[in-house]
Amino acid sequence: MTRRYKLRRVGLLLAVALSLTLAAPAIADSVATEQQRGAQILSQVQHTQLNPKSLTSGQYRNLGEYLMGQALGSTQLHQRMNALMDEMMGPSAADQMHFYLGERYLGVRTTRELGTRRCTA
Repeated sequence: MTRRYKLRRVGLLLAVALSLTLAAPAIADSVATEQQRGAQILSQVQHTQLNPKSLTSGQYRNLGEYLMGQALGSTQLHQRMNALMDEMMGPSAADQMHFYLGERYLGVRTTRELGTRRCTA
């Protein structure tokens, strides 16, 4: 390897690391915001202000985000779990999982019905 090639490679790695470092807080804020929305939705359902069967896909996803955050115990762990799911199963996997988690928690869907309705982004 030539020295110029090594410098370009190191420069590229530093640029990628810097961009990931700068993007991480925004992603964490996004997960935290979605979890907060999910908590509000759950509260409204519990106080009969929202009907569980008439929620939108986005509301089910936010509820699922909240529930997953509660199960994992931190926004950072939740963010990492989402990233792993995206890596392993594609970018829509986490959204689908949060959607189904929200529906299942509210008792809207049973295991036998999982393939009948799709989450819309």
